[in-house]
Amino acid sequence: MQVPFMIVTIIALLILGSPVYLALLSGCVVYFVGSPTLSMFMLPQKMINAMDSFTFLAIPFFLIAGQIMNRGGITKRIFHFSDTLVGRFRGGLGYVNILGSFIFSGMSGSALADIGGLGQIEIQAMREAGFDDDFSIGITAASSTIGPIVPPSLPFVTYALFANVSLGNLFMAGFVPGFVMVITLGIMTFFITCKRKYPRGTKYSMKEVFKAFCSSFWALLSPVLLIGGIWGGMVTPTEAALVCVLYSLFIGLFVYKDITLKEIPEILIESFKAIVPICAINVASVVLAFIVNYEGLDSVIYNLIANVTTNKYVFLLLINVFLLLINVFLLVVGMVLDPSASMVVLIPILAPVARAFGIDLIHFGIIFCLNMMIGLLTPPVGMSLYLLSSTNNKPFKEIRRAVAPWLIPLFVALLVVTYWEEFVLLIPRLFGY
Repeated sequence: MQVPFMIVTIIALLILGSPVYLALLSGCVVYFVGSPTLSMFMLPQKMINAMDSFTFLAIPFFLIAGQIMNRGGITKRIFHFSDTLVGRFRGGLGYVNILGSFIFSGMSGSALADIGGLGQIEIQAMREAGFDDDFSIGITAASSTIGPIVPPSLPFVTYALFANVSLGNLFMAGFVPGFVMVITLGIMTFFITCKRKYPRGTKYSMKEVFKAFCSSFWALLSPVLLIGGIWGGMVTPTEAALVCVLYSLFIGLFVYKDITLKEIPEILIESFKAIVPICAINVASVVLAFIVNYEGLDSVIYNLIANVTTNKYVFLLLINVFLLLINVFLLVVGMVLDPSASMVVLIPILAPVARAFGIDLIHFGIIFCLNMMIGLLTPPVGMSLYLLSSTNNKPFKEIRRAVAPWLIPLFVALLVVTYWEEFVLLIPRLFGY
């Protein structure tokens, strides 16, 4: 009986505007108070144990690295290098936008970081080249979703933590879906640029391409070192996150020299502002996950779905619809959140159900995270839409209309990722998964 009270408490506090971690934790307190079998002393014990996770350490390190890289002049160099490669085609800056986001994803792992950093450079360049604002904003928003799918990915770290799967295998599995997203977005760009007859960009010589490559070499080396170290077994994903911090400091201070030692405290403070809420949500969510397992809610959900279908492909379709509806619901009631907040609530419930249906949890993790990224762009609201609105001084409705058509290639990518398991898991299986 205490479960309904817990759920009502959480939803009520969220609607009232309470912080997510406080709403979740308050619901858990209500559950423990009403439980006839569980002691209240277990609550602080579970909260303390929540932070005792080696995998979770990767999140703050990647956040710090992202802050350093955003300050370190990396975004401009990536944009210029991408421009030398694909800018020569009709509507070339559209392809530059996609390629730039793909490269930048190997450093930030965040859709919002992509929009806030590289995205502003891309939109301004496209405006100056004569591209329509709806096209520039739409493709920037859509391409930003690539970042959290291609490693390193902050949502992947969260998923691996709560689903108890290998973060290294999850990182490796992200490359193929990332390429699928690049292709679907590229096809959409091709049709729009041809229809609107956008101009061709500058055709660079091989000497200029090589010069741009040399200028951005140290930035491009970051994902190579990161993934290579994980694949080679030299570092764990968590240790790789620390290496990423040290490497970004090195190139920012001594190679590009776009940041100084005096700026580091400010960078750390900005990073901690993002880290603390995530830690608090993690603590509350671990307690919530314990309650979910204790009550056997995953079994209840499995039985409900099994009454509808026992086919895993139908289940995946239902999960996709459910996750998209969850995104809309959470946003409508006022939970304008980073996907991590909804992930930590849903993963402990849905991952065991997916396993019961015979779905590989690495594959399920890719599907799950891609749904969360699409949720950032899903009307009626979404965090990426709000960020684009504020940074471009555009009405929210205008941003929403610009982004809506770009959901089509993302949904196509989602269908491919959902129903082509062998393709998604190609790289992990090549390495013995």
